Formats: sequence, structure tokens, C-alpha cells
Amino acid sequence: MWCGKLVCFEQHMGAVAFWEGRSNCVPVSAPNENTNGLLRQYFPKHHDFATTTPETIAEVQKKLNNRLRKCLAYRTPAEVFTPSPRRLLRLES
Repeated sequence: MWCGKLVCFEQHMGAVAFWEGRSNCVPVSAPNENTNGLLRQYFPKHHDFATTTPETIAEVQKKLNNRLRKCLAYRTPAEVFTPSPRRLLRLES
């Protein structure tokens, strides 16, 4: 069962792709709500993103990608999703 779709659009900073999940799909909505809560720590509701610099967004992205996650066995998303030389060697074998 698919709970969403991959959405791509062109933005002034380049092409962006993200997963758009259905709000009534439990496997998608729980992690989405968690991520929204993490983002709200940096950008409160009704935040004007027109005043937010790309550097600020990159800083928040770096902080969130280097935050330990219980669901990733207390590893960071950067550790899990960034290809390492060792992982690449295993994939080639």
C-alpha cells in the first residue's frame, strides 16, 4: 500500500524532491508529525520564510541530520543515509 507520492518541483535554488504523504496513513503521519515538531523548534508557526536565509535553513538541516534518533538505533540520519566507502564496497560485491 502506497501512502503518498514523490513530488518534484523547481525552486530558485534548484530542483527539489520530497515525499508527500497522505495525512490519514499512519506509517507516514507519525514520522511526519515528529519531523514537524522538530522543525517547529527552529521555525515557529506563522514564520515568514521570506526572511529566512538559505544559510539558516542549511544550519537547521545540518543540526537535524546530525541528531541521534532512537528509530535509527541511536545513529544520526547522516550516518545512516550518507554512503560510506565501506558500504559502497559491500554494494559492489
